[in-house]
Amino acid sequence: MARVYIPLHDIDNSFVFSKLPTGYYSRLLYEGTYSLQFTAPGYFPKTIHNVQVTNRSTTSLNVQLVPLNIGLAEKQGSVPLTISPNPSDGRIIVEFPGTGNAHSTVEVYAANGGLVYNNVAMCSAGNNRIRLDLSFLPCGLYQVRIQNETGTYIGRVMIY
Repeated sequence: MARVYIPLHDIDNSFVFSKLPTGYYSRLLYEGTYSLQFTAPGYFPKTIHNVQVTNRSTTSLNVQLVPLNIGLAEKQGSVPLTISPNPSDGRIIVEFPGTGNAHSTVEVYAANGGLVYNNVAMCSAGNNRIRLDLSFLPCGLYQVRIQNETGTYIGRVMIY
């Protein structure tokens, strides 16, 4: 069940909830242009802007929220890495440990499992920080995977 909220309009808690199992919701609104925000536990929120509503007619929106754990499989024995900021506009800093001077393979995967970025970075002993510019990628959830001599490090980042 998702909450359907209209920012700057539902100040009196007049939001509605969708109905299970279909997700159907209805809302009476006066003619105008609105932004609708959809939220549900365990899902990324979604806002749809510039929704045109006309008096005495139905406006239909088919909205699908993305689960927080969308199909990006974790590699067995992997260790989480730190990604900031998250969510991000695509410019991120990835932090992970290293044991010495060595090359690290940096890979980024889309939610469908496809490789969208691949590079090699030099890492050193201790905590390593790599700046990545992924702003060329479309909005969505991505998995960042770093492999080096100490292991495999995996994290997720939401790009908006």
